[in-house]
Order: sequence, then C-alpha cells, then structure tokens
Amino acid sequence: MKAIWDPDKKKRLAMLPLLEEMLPEFEIHLGGMTTIDITQKGIDKKYGIQKMREYLGISYEDMFFIGDAIFPGGNDYAPVEMSIAYRKTE
Repeated sequence: MKAIWDPDKKKRLAMLPLLEEMLPEFEIHLGGMTTIDITQKGIDKKYGIQKMREYLGISYEDMFFIGDAIFPGGNDYAPVEMSIAYRKTE
C-alpha cells in the first residue's frame, strides 16, 4: 500500500508550496516513498550523522546506514556524501 499511495510524487509535490508558505522558518523536502521531511534549517540527516559520530566517538568507517531515498536529492543521500557504508531498502 505504501508503494502505491504516491508513486509519482504528485500528491506530496502539491503539498510543498502550502507547507513552505505556512512554515517559512523550516526546511521542507520530500522524504522517501510517502513522507515529507520538515526540519529546522540546517538540521538534516547529515547533521544527525555528524552529531552521532561526535556523541558516540566512532568513525564514519564504523557506521552503516539504511534508507530508501539514497540518490542525489534524496533525504537519505547523506551517507553517500560522507563515504559511509549503506544499503538501500525498497
């Protein structure tokens, strides 16, 4: 059911302008197959990974990431940019 809800992203793309108008202080991006990510400006998965690294004291080489939007512009692309091992889910 998740895969058929918005396969061409048209439903979520139609929501973006309204959300951007209502929430100008936030960053708003399409997430994976069904989500819209709304975060404080500058707070994204890349930021979260960096904070996790600092908090846990581990290297990027010791991390593994799983996500469904691992492509340029996808909300899960951060590990690729940071040379972290990853696996794409369906």
